[in-house]
Amino acid sequence: MLAQPSFGPACTINAGNPAATVNDLRFGCSDAQYEALFRSLSPGSVPANVTAQGYVRNNPAAELVWQGKVFGSGTVQNRVLGQQVFPASVYVGPSYTDGAPAVIIDYAGGPLGFIRDEIREVQPGVYAGYVYEHSGTPQRVAAFVLAL
Repeated sequence: MLAQPSFGPACTINAGNPAATVNDLRFGCSDAQYEALFRSLSPGSVPANVTAQGYVRNNPAAELVWQGKVFGSGTVQNRVLGQQVFPASVYVGPSYTDGAPAVIIDYAGGPLGFIRDEIREVQPGVYAGYVYEHSGTPQRVAAFVLAL
């Protein structure tokens, strides 16, 4: 059996079990482990024409409000309280985290124009992400996981 990539005892990429990976990313990885994992990833495929379940790291109560994202072709909307809101464009660009390529979710021109999300593919159908507030110097404000 092949060893699964691990960033700590409870922070493992489970290639045969995406649900276990999502659980580890949500609750098992420390902030430092999650960032090390994010930095090790490539952007992967840009989600298109798919709905992604969203999970806020270490904050399941937030998921009562934010349920994830609905990706179109080069676009996305957030699912908030069952509604699709806050449209954004989606493209590959440099990450605020480390300057390496990431899938950027850019809310410019809308009510969340000061927010930007970045995601990278952990394994097919699972993405690790960060939310940045960038009205001045970009500041990381949350981490999340998407499951397609």
